[in-house]
Amino acid sequence: MADKITALIIVAILIAVPLFSLFANENYKQLDIDIFGGGQNLPEQMEEYLSENMPGKLALGRLKHRLLVWGGLEEFDGFFFKEGKLIKNYAPDDENGITGNLQNIFDFILQKQMPSYIMLIPTACVVCQEDVPELADIFNQKTMIDTVYSAFSGNAITVDAYGALFRNREKYIYYNTDPLVTSLGGYYLYNELAGKLGKTPSGMSGFDVTYAGYGFYGSLYKERPMDGVKSDVISLYSYKSYDRNYTVTHHKAGYTYSYDSLYVPEFESTENKTDIILGGLSPIVTIETSRPYKDELLIFGDETAKSYVPFLANHYAKITVVSLDKLTPELAQTIEIDQYRQVLFAYSAETFAELGALDNIGYFLSE
Repeated sequence: MADKITALIIVAILIAVPLFSLFANENYKQLDIDIFGGGQNLPEQMEEYLSENMPGKLALGRLKHRLLVWGGLEEFDGFFFKEGKLIKNYAPDDENGITGNLQNIFDFILQKQMPSYIMLIPTACVVCQEDVPELADIFNQKTMIDTVYSAFSGNAITVDAYGALFRNREKYIYYNTDPLVTSLGGYYLYNELAGKLGKTPSGMSGFDVTYAGYGFYGSLYKERPMDGVKSDVISLYSYKSYDRNYTVTHHKAGYTYSYDSLYVPEFESTENKTDIILGGLSPIVTIETSRPYKDELLIFGDETAKSYVPFLANHYAKITVVSLDKLTPELAQTIEIDQYRQVLFAYSAETFAELGALDNIGYFLSE
């Protein structure tokens, strides 16, 4: 406790230096920070004061974070920062989102009666536990995932994404500045998922690795810019054991377009550089692969698909990825459910907990 109070006093002293000149201004709002009250609201008090009294909010935000890190604090407005990584704390806003999305999937499985698989992917705050303060208030995603999986017992095969990522948590499996799983993390998901789908996963030696998007900063950094955050790079895994030709087709309202590769370099110049993979996600994306397979896989998923689908593509003649949040009734009618042998529901725990996130599954259900 003494160390915490000392750190907070140091931070307060450091803050006082750059703000000293403001005190001569009769219009400033009095700085009222409760240091000895536990410091629980210190970041919020600082941000309110700085935003109301000084210009350049972004630069000042970085100053605040630099001072707080120096003072020993590790959490800022729901973000954890350690060793160059930004990790967003996460808790669902409404448990009704989890219940509703579970029911949507359950309705689909019961009506369609096709082999079904569930993969819920935890976020970094519960996997990378060493990078989160010991006493931080973290929503127990593992318990939520286990509860959901239990509900599907006997109706769907579940995939242990948590275990696959947790066993490799010291590796670069989440981006430093973006909430998505990296391609390496996607490989570990694929390794777990392939066996459940009845496929033999390829070893890491079966892929050539190149890199793109050097030095990019993702959505977490845009939301919470901080000094000392490490930039990211995107790993591109290309299957090398046998030649493969790919056609990646994006289906949007009224038009389609295609790429002849799993990776599209032109997206390196865009704001969302992870769209280099598959060219991003549209309402419907199909990945068709030349020989030797005939099976077709339907995936209802979110942005996490960019991490593992390039690996799965080497086991299927066709994979269709459906983004329900972008889907229209007209586009849904273009999907012939009966042509697929398997259906995978794969979502981050955060997406799965969003109220209404999977409601558009109803487009595929009869009354």
